[in-house]
Amino acid sequence: MKFKLLILAGCFIFSSCIKNAPPINPDDVVGTYVGEYGKEKEWKEVIIIKPDGSYQQLVYQSGEQLYDNQGKWKALYQGVEFSDFIVLMRGFGEVGYPEKTAFFSAVWSNYQSRKCLAFDIDNDYVACERK
Repeated sequence: MKFKLLILAGCFIFSSCIKNAPPINPDDVVGTYVGEYGKEKEWKEVIIIKPDGSYQQLVYQSGEQLYDNQGKWKALYQGVEFSDFIVLMRGFGEVGYPEKTAFFSAVWSNYQSRKCLAFDIDNDYVACERK
């Protein structure tokens, strides 16, 4: 329960900070995003966002694939909402055991000249586009 409240509070604060940003173009979101997490980057996540509104999420731990997850996505004003998403981070930069959620949102941005999905306000849980 604390985790869900932390995520909700973080999303509210993060979204209020960027309220003056222009809306995103859904076509810009399409692509392959990769995030590596944990102290030794032992967790890896690949998110493939497809133009038909679907996505595929691959989750690896120490090089071994644990999950091949699929769901739907839609563009929000300044972010992306995923259905049936597997959440890896537990807050404060800690990776926890993956948990599937009905919906999970990310803020989409060009971060360091790359398209990125930021799942938390501290940018500890970020997946960026790989070409």
